Amino acid sequence: MAYLLKEKKQVGTKAISITKEQQTKIDSLSKRIEELRGVDDSLFVNTIDALGLVYDEELEDFENGKRMSDSVLVVAKRTNNSYFFSIAYWGMASMWYRKGNYPNAAANFELALTFNQKSKMEKKYQLQREATLFANLGATFQLMNDLDNATVYYLKGIEGLLQAKDSSGLAMSYYNLGYVYSDLADWMTCYKYTKEGLVFKTKNSYNYAVLISRMASVCIGLGNLREASRYLLEAEIYTLSYKSNLKDLNFNNAKGQYHRFKRHYKKSEQLFIVAYKAAIEYGDPYWVAVQARELGLLYMATKDYKLAEHFFHIAKDVATEFAYQPQVLQSFSDLSDLATARGQMSEALMYKSRQISYSDRLVKKQNHNRILYYNAKFEADKKQNEIIQLQKDNEIKNLTIMQNMLWLYFSFTGTIALVIVGLLIYFNMMHKQNLTKQKNDLQLQQIRELEKDKQLILADAILKGQEQERGRLAKDLHDGLGGLLSGVKISLSNMKGSLALPIDQALSFDRSLDMLDSSIQELRRVSHNMMPESLAKFGLVAALRDFCESINTMKAAALHFQLVGVRRVLDISHETIVYRIVQELVNNALKHSGAKNIIVQMMYESNSLSVTVEDDGKGFDVEEIKNTINSGWANVQSRISYLKGKLDVTSRQGEGTSVHIFLAI
Repeated sequence: MAYLLKEKKQVGTKAISITKEQQTKIDSLSKRIEELRGVDDSLFVNTIDALGLVYDEELEDFENGKRMSDSVLVVAKRTNNSYFFSIAYWGMASMWYRKGNYPNAAANFELALTFNQKSKMEKKYQLQREATLFANLGATFQLMNDLDNATVYYLKGIEGLLQAKDSSGLAMSYYNLGYVYSDLADWMTCYKYTKEGLVFKTKNSYNYAVLISRMASVCIGLGNLREASRYLLEAEIYTLSYKSNLKDLNFNNAKGQYHRFKRHYKKSEQLFIVAYKAAIEYGDPYWVAVQARELGLLYMATKDYKLAEHFFHIAKDVATEFAYQPQVLQSFSDLSDLATARGQMSEALMYKSRQISYSDRLVKKQNHNRILYYNAKFEADKKQNEIIQLQKDNEIKNLTIMQNMLWLYFSFTGTIALVIVGLLIYFNMMHKQNLTKQKNDLQLQQIRELEKDKQLILADAILKGQEQERGRLAKDLHDGLGGLLSGVKISLSNMKGSLALPIDQALSFDRSLDMLDSSIQELRRVSHNMMPESLAKFGLVAALRDFCESINTMKAAALHFQLVGVRRVLDISHETIVYRIVQELVNNALKHSGAKNIIVQMMYESNSLSVTVEDDGKGFDVEEIKNTINSGWANVQSRISYLKGKLDVTSRQGEGTSVHIFLAI
């Protein structure tokens, strides 16, 4: 294990070692590039691209790889060839991907995709390139833990591969898409896509062996042992035909899971150890962490807690070293479960707290990656606009040369010709002025649109991140900390019956139990407020009605909920935002207005939704809130702006307040 980590740390920092065969290939391609320079641009670019692949993929020499991409970009700008632009940005994206800069990689993959769609090449070849770029974008976003965008791009890639009839590509694309849903613990959807990949059985038996072994693991995750057994028998045929670390560890991992599920623990241990060794030989830290966790789960099932702790820590350390965030979170959860099984409640609570803290950092990292990606995309769009401008400049330059030739020609035709040329020059100058003005106006408009799009994207990322964080914290508080506190209460209650305490200490013990019970109730209330369960299950109307009823139980004010029209189901993200707006307005009324009655009214019409929050409180000066820095009111305004809605506030001193919101749906 230590050897593996030592080797991996050296990647990217050690001196580049070139074999004799690789040096021969580099020399041959370099010589061919010089022969083709200025002779055939297509062959010249393709040869540079081939040399770039040697530097990037075989040698991990990113500097020379980037030099090859820059050389292709020079030719692309000179020839204005979209296919060449696509090759150049694809090479740059691959370089950023291998260096671990995924936001820049995603931005350059998208540029390559844009130019690939503009290129004039055979349709089937264009579709295959497009589908591969979509798959690369899916993998890039998956490594950024942006599973929504990863899923979208994988599905787009599959659509293109279906048109191109690329069976091998389809099999592995469905395999990758299934992994997205296994990261989300959605085994039914994972099963669906992995099984669809099996339909595209190809001549590549290596890919198929990996796929059916993975299918067996998915079936075990669903508890379907009969189907899992059938896939394991088929996978064993391919495993016996030839050896491969990746194929063998997939198969042994699946078979080990099967025997662990059947409680054949000795057989399961033998298989997992084989898979663990294969993972180390394969040199992939992801698989090392996965197999270490499998051994930890096995030893915890056999109550060999010392070995279980050893392998759980290996899984956590490897996942932390190589930034596999979902595995790090899972490791903290496993160690918390292990401590609970040992009866070490304080240690279990410590690991659960670390899990919550790490999850918080992970959400921040995801949001940071999104911001980096959109900044990189913004810079990439600027670069594309510069290319467009360069193309226009070339057109203007060619037009100017043509006009100068015409002027020289007509200069020899006499007075009449001179007059005609003069008129042409005059009108041409006016045309140039118009072109310049139009160009400047277009550039300003594009800049404004890009800034507006960037702001909308950032707002969307922040709102999504906030709601995901609320949901995650609510679940962790309710399921994790709430469960632990309930366990502590049960343990203390059981202890009470077996202890003989003086009266004053018994009373103190009872008060402590009451305080613990109140803490559990308060924790559940906070968890519900952060992400109401009724909002996800029953929708906006039910969630607001529950919210109003919960306020009424507090007797702070009489809250009346009114529904007008027939409820319409909106997008869950939009319903969440409306819920937060109403929640903020009601809380403001309770805190500041001194109102005795508050009305929350929702009115559904054919193409709109109106929300009114009205109170009979002391009111305020509407002009004062226009320049307020209050974060609550600023959140209300920003959320309404995001939904492209309208806000109207009516309030006077001593006459209460009415806030009306109009949304087009």
